[in-house]
Amino acid sequence: ENSWIATINGSQEECEAFRNRIVELRRRTPSTSEVVGIETRQTSIETTCFVTFDGDSALAEAVRAEVEVQNVEPNLVVKAEAARRRRRRKGKTNTPINVSPVNWGLNRIDQPDLPLSEDVPFTTAYTGEGVNIYIIDTGVNTNHNEFVNRLGPGKSFIPRESDEVDGNGHGSHCAGIAAGTTYGVAPGATIFGIKALSAGGSGSTDGIIDAIEYVVAHQKNKFNGAPAVISMSLGGGKNQALNSAVTAASKKHIVVVAAGNDNSDACSYSPASAGGNARGMGVITVGSTDRTDSRSSFSNYGSCVDIFAPGSAITSAWMGRADASNTISGTSMATPHVAGVAALMLQKHAFDRELAQHELLSAAVYGRIADVKYSSPNLLLQTPNDYTGPPTPQPTTPPTLAPPQICANGKCFDFEPSKFGPSWDFSKVFSGNLVNTRSSDKQGCKPVARGTYSSNDIVLVERGLCLFFDKVAHAEKGGAKAVIFFQDSTDAPFPANYYGNSQVEIPSLMIGLSEGLKFRGWEDETVFIGSTSLMPESETPSRNRRRKRKAKAVGLSEAELDEATGTGAA
Repeated sequence: ENSWIATINGSQEECEAFRNRIVELRRRTPSTSEVVGIETRQTSIETTCFVTFDGDSALAEAVRAEVEVQNVEPNLVVKAEAARRRRRRKGKTNTPINVSPVNWGLNRIDQPDLPLSEDVPFTTAYTGEGVNIYIIDTGVNTNHNEFVNRLGPGKSFIPRESDEVDGNGHGSHCAGIAAGTTYGVAPGATIFGIKALSAGGSGSTDGIIDAIEYVVAHQKNKFNGAPAVISMSLGGGKNQALNSAVTAASKKHIVVVAAGNDNSDACSYSPASAGGNARGMGVITVGSTDRTDSRSSFSNYGSCVDIFAPGSAITSAWMGRADASNTISGTSMATPHVAGVAALMLQKHAFDRELAQHELLSAAVYGRIADVKYSSPNLLLQTPNDYTGPPTPQPTTPPTLAPPQICANGKCFDFEPSKFGPSWDFSKVFSGNLVNTRSSDKQGCKPVARGTYSSNDIVLVERGLCLFFDKVAHAEKGGAKAVIFFQDSTDAPFPANYYGNSQVEIPSLMIGLSEGLKFRGWEDETVFIGSTSLMPESETPSRNRRRKRKAKAVGLSEAELDEATGTGAA
């Protein structure tokens, strides 16, 4: 038996009718389980209804077959997005906001370039005064010095856990970054601690949706629906119901969510995958950077990410004592930096949500972050200046590049980069000499001697028999530059992974079976890996097609044309 969430569009009455329909379906669906906990929830922004029900997969399939249903998904576990923790500090001394900040992230977001001006105080023309920031997390330490006289009423969606106690620390840490007196970006904003994650740091999808709906209703009923900031440093497996909920909330409020800490594509997780359209006033998904302006090694990336912010080794408030602090890392820490700036922007633009969100993105500095990964925006968060006119223009970005491909012999193919080893830098073209594995087995599982390959060799190996990591390690020991895996049974490549602790220093990727068989016959050809927009024209298929047409037009073979013009095929 499992818990499920069904999503439909409809009024409250239609939602209730749908709930009753599920009860009826349960009676007619063969099963040994009982229907328990069926309830309806509806946002006050859009007529989006979420019905949670318990039952087996047969009932879930029956509900999924109903015409009005958008989707039926498991009620997944959602967790706080902190990557790692350092030693907790038992206490600290509060210092005013006009001294060098304890949180290095504050230093970074008020200056466009490194090095950090650690002797210069964090300054901003705005404090977020009058703006509400809802921290949907593990709750907030209501006794902490960082939040004196700036806490709104909390709410707990965790049974038997008080809304006035943070039993984990994660929520207090995020609240401190967003709006703490010492650690915070917006030290004048009001904080609402909404507990949807337990003291253990986890919750459920339906509990998170409950929390979102409460926040939207509370802001509507108590503050006349004025735009607020909703900060969610949490995540789990991809779930359309959760994405629908944050998207609905973003119609009226600035919703900021964590990209996740799996060093993977943020589009595979929720609510992170609801991002990618922040310029269209959608959800803002946040990746993490470190003190050197590199993407944090744990941070997710990709087209669903909208902006990056400091997230590695961030110091902020903690649970327990009124002066407790801790230093931890994660996209959880990057997210409240953005939430704090969102509060500053709302104050600056007199609660005009579209202007505030637009300037939040357009004020970000472009091109500072190393290793953002392909299709991620190279945008680093910045605080607003004191100009109160229209938003600053969007930063000029370079021309859009064609997606990266692997090319050889005048033909180009798609590939999947591995999830271990160094990342490919697709801002330039990587090239080398294609060779088949020199291992005694075609899968490259047996070690080779040092010097077997030249430093420009890219080794082709077939999938199978041993770990991907072992194949790369053997090629690296032999002196190779990179490794190409090819599928042994399908034309669909996937990102090769490795879950151990060992390291390799050369990159790798995977291509499909058909491409692999072609490459096997192209030994000693030059391989190019990267955007075809950056490759020499002679290496792309379009150039070779033009060459064939030209040879045909003048009545020569391609070889004769090459001899006459002094050119050749890729």
